[in-house]
Amino acid sequence: MRLLSTSIIAAALLLGAAAGGARADCAFVAFCFAQHDHCYWNCRALTEVVPWAKRDAFLQTCFAGCDRQHDRCLRHAAPRCVSASH
Repeated sequence: MRLLSTSIIAAALLLGAAAGGARADCAFVAFCFAQHDHCYWNCRALTEVVPWAKRDAFLQTCFAGCDRQHDRCLRHAAPRCVSASH
């Protein structure tokens, strides 16, 4: 559910930036998505040291942290993309 809400927020920010004249390939937004992918990769890699019984809870918590970080990054990146295009 959080991934869906993150995707919706990201799409709205990207559409808003595009409507404001920003390029779709804005480096600030691209950084946010790359950072998000790397965070998820780190979460999955860390499960190697987490006991089996606690892996699901760990992944949920870790992914939630990645999603919060991604949302915060997008909130800061979208206005920069709009201003960079002018």
